[in-house]
Amino acid sequence: MPDPIRVLHFADLHVGMENYGKLDPQTGVSSRIGDFLARLDNIVDYALQHEADLVIFAGDAFKTRDPEPTQQREFARRIKRLADRVPVFMLVGNHDIPGTAARAPYDQCPAKRD
Repeated sequence: MPDPIRVLHFADLHVGMENYGKLDPQTGVSSRIGDFLARLDNIVDYALQHEADLVIFAGDAFKTRDPEPTQQREFARRIKRLADRVPVFMLVGNHDIPGTAARAPYDQCPAKRD
C-alpha cells in the first residue's frame, strides 16, 4: 500500500481583526494582529513538523479587501516560509477580492444582447 498523502487545510485567517486588542507600544500594531499571525506561525510549524505533502489555504487571509502593507508583508513572510518547503495551493476568499466601483447593468450583459 502506498504512503498516505498528508494534506493540511486551513482558511479564514482574517488578519486585521483588531477587536479587543491593545496597541503594542513597541510595534504600533494591535495585539490582536499579533495573535492572528502567531496562529499562522503555529499552522506553518505544524505543517513542517508533520511533513505535510500539500497545504491548502481556502481564502480570507485578511479582514478587509485592502489590508495594511504590514499585514500583507507578515502574511507573505509566513506563507513563503511554508511554500519554500511544501507546495501551497491558495484559493481566493470573498475578503480577498478587491471591491468594484460599480456593477455592470444587467441590460448591458453580452448574453442579454442576443
